[in-house]
Amino acid sequence: MNESLWLTAEKIRLVSEILISYQEAFGKPLLACQNTANPSRTMSQEVFAMKTPLLAHDLSTDPLLIYANVEALQLWKRSWSEMIGLPSRLTAPEDQLKERDFHLNWALKDHSSQVYGGVRVNSEGRKFFIKNLRIWTIWNEHHISSGQAATFASSWLL
Repeated sequence: MNESLWLTAEKIRLVSEILISYQEAFGKPLLACQNTANPSRTMSQEVFAMKTPLLAHDLSTDPLLIYANVEALQLWKRSWSEMIGLPSRLTAPEDQLKERDFHLNWALKDHSSQVYGGVRVNSEGRKFFIKNLRIWTIWNEHHISSGQAATFASSWLL
């Protein structure tokens, strides 16, 4: 059976960590009917199909994307294989990187942030604005920081 890459055991575990970490950061669930105690394919499918973009990157020196749901893939006009492993800085135009880095570092220090908006760029070079961005630290099962995730409800082409 050819498993979807976003439904591997590793990605199901990552989605569970993203959901638990969001709940800890913002005091409410990301999904309305969220069951983070038992990670499942269904929960991962719901996150992948959410109507709001969701991205996550690791904490390497030049952070690499480790998750993107279908809304994020469509917005950035990339396939899963093009998006996962991509340096996350490439989701923003060059002239926005300093501000982006400032907000990512701020969110990393405080473990969450929900006051940021900014310009992003898709694979075709089209710029778009994102608003009300929520960024939070992803904690693994040992409560060690393993990355950052972000979601937002509003975007429009510039």
